[in-house]
Amino acid sequence: MYLEAAKAFVSATESKTAMKGAGVIGRPTVWITPPYLIALSCEEDAMTTVVAAHAVGDMKTWLEGGDERKALFKGFCSSYRIFKHATKNQVCLVWNDVDLDKMKAMMTSPATAAGKAKHTVIDPIEIYVEVDGGT
Repeated sequence: MYLEAAKAFVSATESKTAMKGAGVIGRPTVWITPPYLIALSCEEDAMTTVVAAHAVGDMKTWLEGGDERKALFKGFCSSYRIFKHATKNQVCLVWNDVDLDKMKAMMTSPATAAGKAKHTVIDPIEIYVEVDGGT
């Protein structure tokens, strides 16, 4: 399942030049489910804000994994914030200055799969990438 998502993302990445040549403006989105919804930017080397949302099996276990998340996330973003749903076992992470290629590599790595199991992450993880046009 992870391999299929990675292959689809690579295929979409290779079509960036074709999309630019066709006059595509902004950031088109490539949806890959499950386990991830991965967005693709048309802009080369763009650093952007990304939001990830997912359920967790045990909130206490997930929250205790903060140091491991910090080490993992520093490989692709400058900073992040965590939001916990008020009544459900769901979280939302906001990553700043994200390198999308590095994020993709992290999301599809075997180490991340092991970490997700350890921290009770429940798929799918929904990924939202900032688009032009906001204030």
